[in-house]
Amino acid sequence: MIRGGWALIRVSGAPPAPEQLRLAARGPAGGLLAVASLEPSDDRQGSFVARLDLRALPQAVMGITLEDAAGSPVTAQVMPAYELATLCCPDLAAFAAARLARKKRLRPRDGETQRFQALQMLRQLPWSVGSRLTEAAMTMAATQAYRACEAEEAVTAADAQRRVEEVLSVIEGLPRSGWNDAMRISLLTARWHVAAVAGDRAAFTASLSAILGQRHDFRDNQEALLVYYNAVRSLCVLAGVHLLSGRVAEAQDALAAIIPAMQGAGARVDLRHAVAKEMGSTFRLLGPVQFLMEALQAKPGLDAAAVVARPVRGLDMTVGDVARVSLIQRGIRTANAARLAGIITAWAADPAG
Repeated sequence: MIRGGWALIRVSGAPPAPEQLRLAARGPAGGLLAVASLEPSDDRQGSFVARLDLRALPQAVMGITLEDAAGSPVTAQVMPAYELATLCCPDLAAFAAARLARKKRLRPRDGETQRFQALQMLRQLPWSVGSRLTEAAMTMAATQAYRACEAEEAVTAADAQRRVEEVLSVIEGLPRSGWNDAMRISLLTARWHVAAVAGDRAAFTASLSAILGQRHDFRDNQEALLVYYNAVRSLCVLAGVHLLSGRVAEAQDALAAIIPAMQGAGARVDLRHAVAKEMGSTFRLLGPVQFLMEALQAKPGLDAAAVVARPVRGLDMTVGDVARVSLIQRGIRTANAARLAGIITAWAADPAG
């Protein structure tokens, strides 16, 4: 795994002369970037460990392999927990073949290792081709942001936010298109997540507002299946924040924008398992949204406190409960949704903060 920019590796069952073996990190053209010898493990007899410093290398790390002293590969059985063999792809064709953009299960399971892999991809692969942002740039920038969220370290989150913003700046310089608009919404969604952990309330608010600003493109976007998953969740969070902040009209506006996003996706639905799974989880939000909209329209003119305390028919919840749980917490895409929801609801409770 990767920890703090170091690769930590254990080798068991090494031959009698482990000093003839080394672990090597190699770059895009096979060049040697870092090497570490094996040392006896303190905690397991017959086991050896190695630590490679990967923090300041001139090129992306393609992978880490076992070699002999001359640099030739050594046959080794790679255990399922070993996730450092492929840390980068040499080009976009290899990235597409690896299916890392569409198959999350093919990425490292360890969060920090996955974030390191994403950063290597961002170093190696082009961010745009012609007038189009690459899927590799969007996927890897978002991936490292979400894994940084789950680390819950403000400095790590701020660094991830900066990288997302760098890719967003590339989109702003490209022509408008359905694809680029969809990628922009995906990155803005990653940005508001990581901004919450980084404590950047301005970036959090700006990201959600920017997604709402694209509402008129949702229904007609040919990439609506890519748009709705992030747009709906983001708009749920924005509506929840507005409700808890006492801005009922703004909350209703955000909720109303959810409908065209869902309609656009529904018109382009296909039978791929991954798409059906995402659509199912997203469309389950429609029930709470509809009940909430009816509750807000039933008695207009109530003050903010009365609105938050108002029961929502059909849900056995108050408006405030729906805002916190059904909108904000369920709108978050990371594994630590409850933690992020706590940060966001605290901000909403202090609108002037």
